Amino acid sequence: MITNPLASLRASLILALFLLSVVPALVVSFYLVGEFSEIQGKERLAKLNVETTNVTQLINFKLSSFHTKFQQAAKDNLISLAAMTGTFSNKAREKLSVILDEQDMISAMVLVDQDNWTVTATPLYAELLEIESLFPYFSALYQQGYQARTQTHILESPSLVKDLGEKNLAPKQYQSDHLIVFVAPLFLSDLAKADEFAEFTGLLIALLPMENLLSEIKFSQNEAYLANASINNQAILTNQQVITDDALTLIGQLEIPEYPSELVLAFDFKRELVFQPVTELTQGFLSLTGIFLAVFMVIAWGIALIFLKPLKQLQDLVQAYFSGEDKPKSPKAYFSEIEQIITLLATMAGKIELEHENLERRVHERTQELITANNELSEAMEQLTLAQQHIIETEKMSLLGQLVAGVAHEINTPLGICLTAGTCLQSDLVVMEKAYKDNKMTRKSLEAYFSKVDEGFSIILNNIQRASSLIQHFKEIAVDSTSEQLRRFKLKEYIEEILHSLQPETKKYNLLIEINGDDSLQLDSYPGAYAQIISNMVINSLRHGFSQNDSGSITIDFTVEGEKLIFTYKDSGKGVNEEDLDKIFAPFYTTLRNKGGSGLGLNIIFNLVTQTLQGKVKTNSKLGHGLTFIFTLPLKLKPLPTE
Repeated sequence: MITNPLASLRASLILALFLLSVVPALVVSFYLVGEFSEIQGKERLAKLNVETTNVTQLINFKLSSFHTKFQQAAKDNLISLAAMTGTFSNKAREKLSVILDEQDMISAMVLVDQDNWTVTATPLYAELLEIESLFPYFSALYQQGYQARTQTHILESPSLVKDLGEKNLAPKQYQSDHLIVFVAPLFLSDLAKADEFAEFTGLLIALLPMENLLSEIKFSQNEAYLANASINNQAILTNQQVITDDALTLIGQLEIPEYPSELVLAFDFKRELVFQPVTELTQGFLSLTGIFLAVFMVIAWGIALIFLKPLKQLQDLVQAYFSGEDKPKSPKAYFSEIEQIITLLATMAGKIELEHENLERRVHERTQELITANNELSEAMEQLTLAQQHIIETEKMSLLGQLVAGVAHEINTPLGICLTAGTCLQSDLVVMEKAYKDNKMTRKSLEAYFSKVDEGFSIILNNIQRASSLIQHFKEIAVDSTSEQLRRFKLKEYIEEILHSLQPETKKYNLLIEINGDDSLQLDSYPGAYAQIISNMVINSLRHGFSQNDSGSITIDFTVEGEKLIFTYKDSGKGVNEEDLDKIFAPFYTTLRNKGGSGLGLNIIFNLVTQTLQGKVKTNSKLGHGLTFIFTLPLKLKPLPTE
């Protein structure tokens, strides 16, 4: 319920002012800020790319400068002579130290002779390095002879990297186990002879741990992390640093002299640091926009109050009319439109009062008509209900009458036999009595008479027992069918009794009836309902599913699932098409109306299952393949409430 009807109008007015003035300005402002932010972002990325390029170019320059000096040192005859004789090793170390002092990335330079023995090294601890892992590179140069040239190799050797750190008395955890190894052949040349006469004296080696190279990577402003380094798509880092998943990654490339592949470096920058100026600018604009919106909303609220005050007065007038005042006091109108509305409201109030009186009169008249019609309808419904109950009871008694006729016919046969046997015995008795009176009775005739009496009484006794059994079964089924008593009974035994009572009808057909289930299963239920259901289903199968000339079968299966009985009745008769399958439980629906069918047999079954037995039933069938009923029923029932 809306307590203030003008609230939505006020909000609509403020929203209209907002949409007409503020929204376009905001859209343009946000667009401009977005464009400016994008330009600033691209500029920041360009600066980072330039800075990354400068860093890599600086390292490239250092590597190139060292390589040039390394090649010059390899051509120095003093160094070549020291490698051959070892005499000038101190002089050679001094020259190598000068190079090493200028190139702080290089960890060691080693001079070896042709037998791979270290002649001298700088720093001095490098003489103790275990360089056996480099011997394959030395052998390749020795084989080339005077054609050998300076080579560069990238070697993965954790032991050599660790040895360098330990000999330097500064062991640490390295980011990479790789080294860049520069190897140059040493020739003792004679200017008067050709190169092929130069004597191969040894090798000059420079060791550059990849750790030293990575330590040279320094960015001026933005904090960067080396996320990855690879050569030929093979990573050379052992410990990678990761900022966040949304880090900004830039790629740099280092050219290593005399090496065919480039060292690819991936740098991660914290995005929030890179774009911090842009973020601060955007936040400042949003703060300013928020202040502007707040001020404008206050102004719009005040304008709305001024324009909506007459409407509030108009609301009070309508409320006065609604509360029942005949002539409420009209407020002073500020606008001509409001004055016209007030006049119109007064006119409408008079018409509404008149219409209200007419409406009350018509409502009273229609109410009386509805009461009369409702009484007539209730009476008709009672009559219809009574008629329906009468028809259902008639159908039930009709079925019982058919059973009576069948049982009577069955009883007639054994009683007729008994009558015939009794007549014969009476006739023989007259003959024996006459022979006795005439003294003509013989032992042989007496024995023959006794034999006939024994045979006659046996026939009479058997047929009387047969008739008694028929009457007893029919009596139990008839009593159950006409009463609604809850009792315990064995299901399979009771089904056999029902089928026995239906034998006068079923024997007219060539049927095989089979019952499958636990012999000891007992139910606490209404046997009369089961008798009515099974009888109606069997009679329905005989009437609709079979003809007397055809053979067929009826199968009754029952199993227990939890507290439920699953009862299945299936015949192999004509079946039902899909259109009629959904209507077979409807009252008065039958396909044999022209042959006297009432259409209540299956409707009675449905009512007994769903109401009396509190269960469910479903069917399935195909034309020509019989009809199946599946009942889901409780094992134990409580007595039905009595009226």
